[in-house]
Amino acid sequence: MKLIQSLREHLIDKVEHLRTNPDRLIISVDKGQMQWRGSGLSHRQDYVAAIELDSWPEHLDANHVFVPLLDWYQNHQDPRPANSKSPIRYETYVLSNGSTTVVIEVDLEEMVVASALPDGSYQFDVCQVGS
Repeated sequence: MKLIQSLREHLIDKVEHLRTNPDRLIISVDKGQMQWRGSGLSHRQDYVAAIELDSWPEHLDANHVFVPLLDWYQNHQDPRPANSKSPIRYETYVLSNGSTTVVIEVDLEEMVVASALPDGSYQFDVCQVGS
């Protein structure tokens, strides 16, 4: 899942608070599934990236994260049809008087082009869907 690392690097680079506090950014994968036709080894991985912003200061607007996330998404995923369900959802949890935890779920797709080599090893390349 190359997109997870790319997303993490992008958010740390573009969000000042995360640049100085990268340990506050936790990204995991939920609800993954593989689309595979049963012939060959190439497949598509569909999954939900769970992005947790731990102890996000309440004085910072969440758009400091949302806008860079949208920028990354439009450059790494295919456009969605106009009437489709949003691929990005979020929740917040108040931790104290000064901070919250923000949890963002992002639907992602990656293509894996794979084959078995004569020596028994595997060759594969991961491609972002939008490329």
